[in-house]
Amino acid sequence: MARLNIEEQFWVDVGGVAVKIGDQDRALGNVLRFLRCAQEKHRAGKLISEAEFIERGFSEHLIPTFAKRTPDGIKAVGAEKHFEWLKAKKEAGKSGGVASGRARRSKPKQTEANHINSKQTNQTEPSISISSSISSSGSSSNSSSKKIICDAADESANPTKGFIADYCERWKAKYGTNPSIGGQDAGIAKRVVKHLGVGKAKTYLAEFFVLDDWGAQNSMHALSAFERSVNKIKAKIEAGVVVTSARRKTKAEEVSEYNAQMHEKILRGEV
Repeated sequence: MARLNIEEQFWVDVGGVAVKIGDQDRALGNVLRFLRCAQEKHRAGKLISEAEFIERGFSEHLIPTFAKRTPDGIKAVGAEKHFEWLKAKKEAGKSGGVASGRARRSKPKQTEANHINSKQTNQTEPSISISSSISSSGSSSNSSSKKIICDAADESANPTKGFIADYCERWKAKYGTNPSIGGQDAGIAKRVVKHLGVGKAKTYLAEFFVLDDWGAQNSMHALSAFERSVNKIKAKIEAGVVVTSARRKTKAEEVSEYNAQMHEKILRGEV
């Protein structure tokens, strides 16, 4: 786990929120989830909408210590200062991508035999459309990290791509924009479709987006969280049940346990 440099003022500020919320673990969890979400939004050049702030269960008590309300949405206090490293990382990635492209263009062209082998390999399975310059949300992406386009697909010709298109559609309906899908996400989609079949995978996907699960919500319904939730969704469907208060209690217990473990690790100097 990456080492964290947490200043004493952070705990003072969390303590102030805890007094208002009435529970230290809930306060810490709320702060950490909000800062994570705000960081992802800052990376994409966006703010958290009022509707999303409420939907994700962020407390009003985060304002004004950790959150700041603006005419365009809600952002983390000091976002420009604390998240500036994301911009530097993105620029460094662009520079690396340009250098990598130059190196590839300087290499000799493939031989005819390599072209034939490549063609035969590509014919074994329909490939997923990939763009190295345009992300799934339509904005410029890091050229060193390829993004898969969320286009409508012929499910019979390429079940994996059909599943990804359905995922993108559901994600956009929930968050208002297309998700950023990379090679790792494509690998997850391929495994899920191979294991479940595209029809069942899409059925599970529909349940995933309404699942009352802290992990799914905290990850903004990432495909990695979907893969981890398959067995839970399967049990829910086979039992024919809906989300219950007992399941919500389990979620709260999981959050409390996680926060307690993090607190202990910080006290021991492990993070």
